[in-house]
Amino acid sequence: MSTPPRPVQRLASLSTWALAVLVVVLTAATLWASVALESRRSTEARVRRTDALEGAVALWESLQLDRIDDGLAALALDPDRPAPGWADARWRWRAGSGGAPGELLAPRPGPVEDTATLLQDPCLARAAQETGVDRPRVEIAESWARCLDAAPPVARLAASRAAEQFMAAGEPARALQVLAPPSDSTDGAAAEGPTDAALPAFRVLTGLLQRAQAHQALGEDDRATALLVQAGDEIVQLHGPDLADALPLLDYPVLADLRALGAVDDADRLAGAGALARRRLAGWRSVDTLLSRPEELPAPVVAELSLPDGRRAPVRAIGQPVGEARHLLAWAELPDGQCVGLQADPREMLDELVASDRDGSLRVLDAAGQPLALDGAASPEPGADALADAPTVAFGRLFPALRLARVDSASPATSAATSRILMVASSTTVLVLTAFLIIARLRADRQQHELWERQQGFVHRVSHELKTPLAGVKVMAEMIEMGMVTTHEELEQTAQRIISEVSRMEDRVNEVLKQAKRPEIVEAEPVDIRAMAEHLADVWAPRFEQRGARLTVELAETGTVNGDRQLLRDAISNLLDNALKYLREDRPGTCRMRVGAGPRWVVVEVADNGIGVPEHMRKAVFGRFTRVEGDGRGKAGGHGLGLSFVAEAVAQHGGKVECREGIAGGARFIIRLRRTR
Repeated sequence: MSTPPRPVQRLASLSTWALAVLVVVLTAATLWASVALESRRSTEARVRRTDALEGAVALWESLQLDRIDDGLAALALDPDRPAPGWADARWRWRAGSGGAPGELLAPRPGPVEDTATLLQDPCLARAAQETGVDRPRVEIAESWARCLDAAPPVARLAASRAAEQFMAAGEPARALQVLAPPSDSTDGAAAEGPTDAALPAFRVLTGLLQRAQAHQALGEDDRATALLVQAGDEIVQLHGPDLADALPLLDYPVLADLRALGAVDDADRLAGAGALARRRLAGWRSVDTLLSRPEELPAPVVAELSLPDGRRAPVRAIGQPVGEARHLLAWAELPDGQCVGLQADPREMLDELVASDRDGSLRVLDAAGQPLALDGAASPEPGADALADAPTVAFGRLFPALRLARVDSASPATSAATSRILMVASSTTVLVLTAFLIIARLRADRQQHELWERQQGFVHRVSHELKTPLAGVKVMAEMIEMGMVTTHEELEQTAQRIISEVSRMEDRVNEVLKQAKRPEIVEAEPVDIRAMAEHLADVWAPRFEQRGARLTVELAETGTVNGDRQLLRDAISNLLDNALKYLREDRPGTCRMRVGAGPRWVVVEVADNGIGVPEHMRKAVFGRFTRVEGDGRGKAGGHGLGLSFVAEAVAQHGGKVECREGIAGGARFIIRLRRTR
């Protein structure tokens, strides 16, 4: 096979690279133009969407401020008017002046218990003196119980202290006796009527909870449940500092004991009311800060309230839009120094905006850019990529820390991104295919050149091997022609030498032709590989002995394979011949032939301790005209056709062959053939 002229090869390579550069340039130009167009369209669409969001926020905020103005105007006319249905609470206070704190006017806080002053009562003081660590708890309780006939505040405190000691002593019935209100019947039944509003709320609640605990200890679960529900209802109706003191009692023991008693519905109802109470408590804390430290809550003016006398009052708003303590407090500063305020739930206000969107694509984001969980958001929460791509606008005056986003599933930005992805994917595919074709072309050229070089080496080796006997034959023929061979005996010897050289040359030619011809299955039949290997061992063992080497055989039952008997014998013989050719001269030669079988394969393995095959050549050696070159190699002859013959013969039978490391650095060849039975 001849190789193309070098100028033609260079021209083909240049044309390939020129085509590749042209494809890359055209693809890049098309991609750039498409990306620029999509970017411009995406920017225009984003501007339109942002304008629409700003309009939605402005409309929503205007509606909310109108509602707040109407509610505050009604309170300005009638301060005792109930809060509107959308509000959690109403507040009225007088702002401080001249460094003096302000005053909460409504709702008014309840009475406060001064425990230290109450304990100065003679009866309570005497009971406290009689309380000692060494006295029995019942006696201590009776000391406190002697004060039950005193004034109500003193009697309530004495009853609570006595009940604590009776419960600790395991006397819940006596605890109920001291805790029973005056209206109770003589049998000690607990009254679940209204509590005394003149007493501090915390003391009243403590009495209710102690009575509930005593009824639980007596096994009277229904009465305990009724008292716990009464205590819970009173807690969630409190305001201001009374609520701050009492709200921790709601979670424990009220809700915990109700669930333990099986009153789950009552517990769930009170838990919902408790959430409103927590928001109301957060509103009172904001009002309390405005009364004592207004500089800590700078509140911007969000609107102006028109009063009946024509004057105007600024409307301010502050609040926390997220969390359990979320609230919005808006108030009007009236000309007489009073302030009227309304507290609302920001979540309900934001729900109205989100629920008004038909597509369900509006999302409210907090200061960290995370979506708030609102009832109006019916669609699944968007991922981080969708949020990052969505246009957002600020909420303006009411909730400046929040932002509104639209995360349509088929938004222009998303469509543009999808288009860009498709363009990039198609362009990348074109570039990859082009690169693949270039690489394939260059690889084919390199393989063609390598094959040509191997063929040239093969031709040189075969020519050298054939020239030597031909030169000898020519010399002997010329000797005969020149009359240098005179006697009959010399003529006979010369003729025999000519015949010997011709026979050796004929054998070499036949060997080369046989290995160069691609193997084909002439006649397929069941072949017993074990029997074939046993026969080959008998043939090759003497040849190894002549070289001072040893052939060992390990044979197992293999069954049969369907194939060409002669072709398989030649393939295995080639491996044995290679093992014999490439023995090392510095140590005794060893070759091992193993035959075995698995569920699907018959395996023939030929391993030796010869010069071996380098790891990087163990796949390439099965190519035609491939030889392992280097010091100490090639002395035994060979044309790089033997192993290619083995690989092709095995492939003809649907099998496979591989090369691995053999004995002590030698070579090991493994043939796998499909079993027929």
